[in-house]
Amino acid sequence: MAGWLTGFARGLTLVVVLFPGTVWTQTQAGSGTTQRRGARYDQQIRESVAKLLTSKADYKNVKADVDDATVTLTGNVELDSTRRFLVQRARRIAHVNGVQNELVLDPPAMEDKTLYGHVQQELEDAGFKTLTIKAHEGAVTLLGIVRTVQDRERALRIARETKGVKEVESRLTVAEK
Repeated sequence: MAGWLTGFARGLTLVVVLFPGTVWTQTQAGSGTTQRRGARYDQQIRESVAKLLTSKADYKNVKADVDDATVTLTGNVELDSTRRFLVQRARRIAHVNGVQNELVLDPPAMEDKTLYGHVQQELEDAGFKTLTIKAHEGAVTLLGIVRTVQDRERALRIARETKGVKEVESRLTVAEK
């Protein structure tokens, strides 16, 4: 049987029998058994993510799993800004190829349209009819021009005190100098 050659098609695996008892196999990269390119960094990534998650009490309910250099964040946080920060920070860890965000807000945020309506009504009732309002997952951003620093502070306070608002970002410009 010496010297006979056999090609065996299973995925892209080639089996060649050169001599009785000697078998050579080769699997082409990218075929059925894919190489796990990021797996060699998984432990290093796990350690970096663990350090991040223990850096603040706000992250106590967050867990992370790392597989093939992809970080999966699960659990809950109170603020959308915390959730976005964790995802952004995890992406910046060396050798991370991707981040799966499965974090949920707890307590759940009010629906964006409803929150927008509440904030808009409160601000209009206080005389702030020209401000632009953005609402997303309990976070409210105020944009526009106000006359004085006191007006800016009052608009921000009104937004913060509106039911359903978890955090407020100001992009307000003061007209007076």
